[in-house]
Amino acid sequence: MRRIHITGGPGSGKTRLAARLGRQLDLPVYDQDGEALAVLARLSAEAGVDYRIDPAPIMEQLHAEVTQKMEAFAAQESWVSEGSSVVGADALFNCADVVVMLDCAWQVAASRIILRHLKADLARDNRFPGWVRMYRFWRYSIRYYRGRNQPGLNDYGVPRNNYFLLDSMRQYEPKLVICRTNRQIEALEAMIAAGE
Repeated sequence: MRRIHITGGPGSGKTRLAARLGRQLDLPVYDQDGEALAVLARLSAEAGVDYRIDPAPIMEQLHAEVTQKMEAFAAQESWVSEGSSVVGADALFNCADVVVMLDCAWQVAASRIILRHLKADLARDNRFPGWVRMYRFWRYSIRYYRGRNQPGLNDYGVPRNNYFLLDSMRQYEPKLVICRTNRQIEALEAMIAAGE
């Protein structure tokens, strides 16, 4: 397994697992969400719009540019990628030898989101500053895991609830691995490290 794509809900541990696998296997890591945010910030500055208020004017250009970047990355011989968007990520899903879906309990994700926000604030590198903003995202995330957000995708191509993501992953079943616990993640890492 030399091409690994990791997906899952907010706070599921995608970034941490991708970084760990990238270090262990000495592979480049693609942060789909981070890349999209960087492109979004640049496009909104160029267009003179605030994407937090109305992202519509730049969404088509955002999707096109991010899809192109994902396709270029997926064409490499070996890699680890992670992200929550399914729109435009076909190249990552299709080229991956294994697709990992992290599906943790909502309580685990909720606590990770708060801890991540606090650490980013203390390090002064929070991409999403503000505790009101964090609270809204935290509440959204709990609804995500409990299936209380409406099904479908948001403007960024991210599933609005866990059940919709799981349903979207059915097409990748032959290479899909769902990890719900730390023990399952550790077993997956051991299997990948052993080259199975």
